[in-house]
Amino acid sequence: VRLAHYQHNQYFYDLCDEKGLIVWAEIPYINKHITSAKESTRSQLKELIIQNYNHPSIILWGLSNELSLEDDYEDMCENHKYLNKLAHSLDKTRITAIGSIASTPENDPFIRITDAVGYNLYYGWYGGNIEDNGKWLDEFHRLNPNKPIGVSEYGCESLDWHSNNPIAWDFTEEFHAHFHEELIKQLYTRDYLWIRICWNMFDYAADGRNEGGKPGQNRKGLVTIDRKYKKDAFYAY
Repeated sequence: VRLAHYQHNQYFYDLCDEKGLIVWAEIPYINKHITSAKESTRSQLKELIIQNYNHPSIILWGLSNELSLEDDYEDMCENHKYLNKLAHSLDKTRITAIGSIASTPENDPFIRITDAVGYNLYYGWYGGNIEDNGKWLDEFHRLNPNKPIGVSEYGCESLDWHSNNPIAWDFTEEFHAHFHEELIKQLYTRDYLWIRICWNMFDYAADGRNEGGKPGQNRKGLVTIDRKYKKDAFYAY
């Protein structure tokens, strides 16, 4: 389970411990590096590790998600090096990772800071073609054979709409299911991937979104936000 990029209730970690689920836990260091907020990222990582160190379900500490390389790049890298050392000083048993945006070059020094790297890949939904996901991963692995690479997000959106001729951005369950079926084929036939994270299990509230003419939610879930209806893609898993 990759948790969303925020602190979570202890009850959820307790359930993961009990059920035997493994967890990627991370801090809210998202999209944009803000120099004046470095101390906040450091205190939040320290709190996350100290508060949750004894949960056996947690396998790694996530340092950031989808940061743009355009925002004070050198300072951003320096901060990640500090966070990486901080995590290992507080916990010598777990690895560190980032969730990187797909546009981050596969040879960029930024992705070499943490023990492992995940990429959020949405080819076939946000541009490109579905088959580009596997091609991109193969090229990354060719260039970085010793760097653990995984997919930290993949998916697309759907509403309760249907079509006999599904295409990207029609928000139908048919395209949603097709997308996941194709990604399952690509991701689970590449043994070098250390993790594969479907985004997302459930539709969730997202105030700034308005996809499909229905505002206020991200509809990438395999299950609706009320947890009552399993979309067709759910059954692919």
